[in-house]
Amino acid sequence: MRQSLLACALVLAIAPQLSACSKSKHAADPPSESDTSGDAHRDTSGDAHRDPSKELASTEAIAAVDISLQDAYGCLRQSSGAVLCWGRNAGGEVGDGTEVPDDPFSNVRLRPTLVKGEVGAGPLHTSLGMSWVVHPDGGVTAWGGHSMTIGSEFVHWNDLSPSKWNLPPVLQIGLGYDFYCVVTTDKLVRCAGSNTHGELGRGTVDAGNKKLAPALAVGPVEELVIIEHSACGLRSDGSVVCWGGAWGVDLGIDSSHDVQPGDVQPAGVQPAGVQPAGVQPAGVRPAQGGGAAPHPSVGELHKVDRTPVVLPLSKIVKLRGDYRRMCALDEAGSAWCWSAESQQLPGNPVPEPISICAKPLVELAVGPELCGVQSDGELCCEPSSYGEFDLARLRAAEHITVRSGMVCGIVDGRVRCAGGHGATESALFPEGP
Repeated sequence: MRQSLLACALVLAIAPQLSACSKSKHAADPPSESDTSGDAHRDTSGDAHRDPSKELASTEAIAAVDISLQDAYGCLRQSSGAVLCWGRNAGGEVGDGTEVPDDPFSNVRLRPTLVKGEVGAGPLHTSLGMSWVVHPDGGVTAWGGHSMTIGSEFVHWNDLSPSKWNLPPVLQIGLGYDFYCVVTTDKLVRCAGSNTHGELGRGTVDAGNKKLAPALAVGPVEELVIIEHSACGLRSDGSVVCWGGAWGVDLGIDSSHDVQPGDVQPAGVQPAGVQPAGVQPAGVRPAQGGGAAPHPSVGELHKVDRTPVVLPLSKIVKLRGDYRRMCALDEAGSAWCWSAESQQLPGNPVPEPISICAKPLVELAVGPELCGVQSDGELCCEPSSYGEFDLARLRAAEHITVRSGMVCGIVDGRVRCAGGHGATESALFPEGP
């Protein structure tokens, strides 16, 4: 039930023209009589908590210099520095000092809402019910919430408006299921939370820890991507190291065959800068000479201690991921992706080349569909089950984000979206500014 309600909240927040969820609204359990928190904050009429002096004119509602979207909520920054969020507000994601956790249909902010408090400079990030900014000095301001179960202990960070997150100076943060990792200013990975899948990058499996600890088996990284129970990092030599996951499905590891030359190797086996001789096409294995010693399977390597592994990729310059899918962009402009099976994806556990564009790519945006920005600024995307994307609207767009049935970015200082069934950026703000 909870998943279906969240899916409906997604439709209301991002694509209200799809009305399937309205039929399910009455299936939601009403708030209990003892729960009065929603009475003070619930905005059903649209008048109680709106300050007309802070409402935006229609042309300003989509003016932005940065944007970050999730399926059920999103945030944007305007040129003035102001940050506004909208969508689901079950745990303070909108940052206006309120939350309505018990009713997925009354807690949706349909208008961009000014985040209360000082956010500060830095790129916007949203993930798993939390929003945050990493400042130039490495400090972090965050709002919303993130929960972890560590052994039998439940740990929850939550703030309904922006507050400083007590972390060492960081370059990047990634949130996963029951854990999170940061890249500190020395480019080392430190993680906290559950370690039942090896998520903490120590090369061990255990209950985990509440405080950040070095991911000793990972080494320095330039970029970090976390999806569910898996994490991958891009190293300075262009290699990709991954850890965590469930039997390697999320990791770019195929545990159905034995490791061969050019396949995944345990992290640290190869000297820095030395890459496999070449990437074999999916399902093709190099021939072995007679008498060669048998190789342990990746499952055998990985199932006991979740040892971080280096994927059969080289000269990677960017690492992106979302929706149980990770993709890497190499210096030639080619995309390589691997994914776990989901409703949107059949799943391919080893990196495979993805051809979606006619020209080399300079950026990737990962969602239910993969989109790429070509060197000439043109955007190209995989086909969508929601219909054709009008990608001409997003030429030369920045901050490209792919959500369910919609691709959004910033063009000339304005939010522009292309979606199935002709949806545009008006779907992001269904009640207008």
